Amino acid sequence: NILGVSSITLTNSGSTLQIIAQDGDLVSEITYSDTFYRADSTREGGYSLELIDFNNDCRKAANWAESQDPSGGTPGKVNSYNNQNTDNQGVKLEKVQITANNKLNVKFEEEPDSVSMVRLANYSISGLTVSTIDFVDAQTVDLTFSANLNPSTVYTLITQNIEDCLGNLGRDTATFAQGARAAKYDLIITEIMADPDPKVGQPKDVEYLEIFNRSSKLINLSTVLLSDGTSTKVLPDEVISAGEYLILTTTSKADSFPNIRALGMVGFPSLANTGELLILRDTAGEFIFSVDYSDSWYGDVNKKNGGYSLEIIDPTNFCGEADNWKASEDPTGGTPALQNSVFASNLDTQNPELNFIELLGNQRLKVVYSEVMDSTSLVSLANYTIAGLSIASIEFVNFKEVILNFQSPIDENLGYTLTVSNTSDCVGNLASDSRNFGKGRMPLAGELLITEIMADPTPEVGLPDSEYLEIYNTSNDLISLGNVELRDSGNSRNLPDASIPANSYLLLVSTTQIANFPDVEALAVTSFPSLTNAGEVLELYNSNNELLHRVDYSDEWYGDEQKNDGGYSLEMIDLNNLCGEAENWKASQDPSGGTPSAQNSVFADNPDNTAPLVLNVEVISNTLLKVVFSEKMDTTSLKNLAAYQIDNIIAVSAVQLDGEKMVQLELNPALAPNTIYKLTISQLFDCSGNELEAVEFEFGEGIEAEFNDVLITEIFADPTPSVALPEREF
Repeated sequence: NILGVSSITLTNSGSTLQIIAQDGDLVSEITYSDTFYRADSTREGGYSLELIDFNNDCRKAANWAESQDPSGGTPGKVNSYNNQNTDNQGVKLEKVQITANNKLNVKFEEEPDSVSMVRLANYSISGLTVSTIDFVDAQTVDLTFSANLNPSTVYTLITQNIEDCLGNLGRDTATFAQGARAAKYDLIITEIMADPDPKVGQPKDVEYLEIFNRSSKLINLSTVLLSDGTSTKVLPDEVISAGEYLILTTTSKADSFPNIRALGMVGFPSLANTGELLILRDTAGEFIFSVDYSDSWYGDVNKKNGGYSLEIIDPTNFCGEADNWKASEDPTGGTPALQNSVFASNLDTQNPELNFIELLGNQRLKVVYSEVMDSTSLVSLANYTIAGLSIASIEFVNFKEVILNFQSPIDENLGYTLTVSNTSDCVGNLASDSRNFGKGRMPLAGELLITEIMADPTPEVGLPDSEYLEIYNTSNDLISLGNVELRDSGNSRNLPDASIPANSYLLLVSTTQIANFPDVEALAVTSFPSLTNAGEVLELYNSNNELLHRVDYSDEWYGDEQKNDGGYSLEMIDLNNLCGEAENWKASQDPSGGTPSAQNSVFADNPDNTAPLVLNVEVISNTLLKVVFSEKMDTTSLKNLAAYQIDNIIAVSAVQLDGEKMVQLELNPALAPNTIYKLTISQLFDCSGNELEAVEFEFGEGIEAEFNDVLITEIFADPTPSVALPEREF
């Protein structure tokens, strides 16, 4: 039987349908919903909803279900259930949620009988008394307790004798707890699965974080925020017991961990494979924990490629970095919600130190520590003192770095000492350290020297596997490094805005290697050059583009074949012989392989008392003459036009320097062909002050030789054994 009715549209998700008599009286009503379907597959379409028991007044979900007929429905026929309702289950709890210190919101899976759902006797909680029940909606009530919840207690709610519309009486239980707010380091991240591909044994393509409650209290996770470099999200509304591990992952992947406690988190961050900073804070902004992980922490090239988590070694050393994390050793690639496979005692007993400090202008000082610090002590004004300067404020940059702001600019002519005391790392080890700083004046030629070169630190002898340069301030003044330029092989970089005290050494090293030298005066240099093992030219220039010092080092300078193979630095012998080359450099004699920021192990008097020589004069063209000297020369004297005299009205119009051992003389007028000229050189000095003895050279621009104009007149092809001449062919 079919009755056509106009203008009826049934909504898939549900609506209210009514049958109304002509006089306007309500005959029947049903508010249906797609939740009436009991299987996800039928909810997708093709199946009708059927009333189960016509004789029962229950018109709610308990008395409706999808058709069991193979065709998907029974239009105009007896419904497939034939008045047989098999639901004999009582009302179950769907969700309980604390809404205040003395209130609990209770929601049922279906609509209970409204009278039984607000009866006090139907609710019991050990340790609490329900004083009132407020009806919220057909499935929800609010319970109010006579006393506030204890944050450390896990409660169990028991519901009983609550009736559904079919008359079934139900009994159910649910646990709930308020939990306390996490204090600093109560809650820590203990495992990071940032790169689950390829799958080793953990769920495929599932990133996760493991958190651990190291406190003795129950913690409310809904008061905790997780931040990465791009977002901040609140943790799920759950609690974590004392000593408990659990997993955080995306909401779509939480079911990937069926046998452990895994919470799906809305907005769970995408974890960077190479590393990033993760921070836990409470919802009031108070710091709880942070870890700035890196893929260098795996310590295993194969595991770094994916499928293995990073695990913390000792949870009590919760601020340890690479020294307290490593790749999981579990065959499955990780230990989610379990004690880590690498678990071991690995206490931090090392006092933190200052890595380096750097002036930022005239009124700010960057301070960088060797390890993660306690954030409270890090920004305490009382922990920093500088004689002659007052610190107005401290800016927090990260857990290893702060910026000190001075009340007034520094005096650029003075040197200062920063003293740090009572700043502590996360586990309480105290820092007690000091560093000198100041603006200083611009260095002049010879006042800033390169005195040690570690070009080949492999294999390690005793020093870190790090290239470095050592510089020395020969002056009696504080020297500014801010505008000093370090050049090599056509590349250049400015040194940081720091200073070097009078008659002091300072180590220059890459920003990535500075932590390897905690016990020496060291300065981190951005884009530090890759030093060539065989040798290259290194130069220091001031802001006036004046050469301060040049070293054209070579691996031949070691003077020791074994040390030439690596692990030893080249050290300058006599700092007053600043232009000496192979004769003033040799391999370090220190057992560790070098003496960074300390007096060189080969230090000795080694003055240059030898006058320089002219090695060669060469005609480049009829207007250009090249002169080569035996050693580094004083560049000021090399530029003196009067030092070069040529007869036959030829004048030297300009001098071009090519390093410190060669010049090119520009001639005016041009040389005449087939003419002999005489060049006299005098009044020149090497860079140690030794004067060149006046010397004369004959030269000229010859004509093209014809046959037999030039003859080979002697051949010395076999000089061995020597009779009296040198063993050299000519």
